[in-house]
Amino acid sequence: MNAPEQPADNRHQVRSGRFMDLPAEQVNGDRYIRRMVEGVHHMVCIVEAEPGWVTQQHDHHNDETLYILRGQMTVIVAGEEHVLNAGDFIYLPPDVPHKGVVGPEGMTQLKVFSPPRQDYIEKTDAYLRNA
Repeated sequence: MNAPEQPADNRHQVRSGRFMDLPAEQVNGDRYIRRMVEGVHHMVCIVEAEPGWVTQQHDHHNDETLYILRGQMTVIVAGEEHVLNAGDFIYLPPDVPHKGVVGPEGMTQLKVFSPPRQDYIEKTDAYLRNA
């Protein structure tokens, strides 16, 4: 099956395919790779990050749910560490500052945002690109 094409604005179209066949965006070289599907009211991403990757503290106006598919990630919220292993999730309400540290085996996660992250779409998520 070929990778589904994602025209400039296809949020109102039915799409299907293999998620891992979507174009892989190298946000920070091979260190942080993202594939995403945008909907009208939400965005779903699969992220692969190398061991030790640190997502600097940031916040956004979107609801965010992370689900760890492989590896481990520690999410730090208000000084509290949430260690997430494969099969674990965390929900982060809008405007809550948080930081992430990937474990020693690397990590693959599914992320869901509502509404879609405009900075991801516009590729202006500097806290990831300049890490």
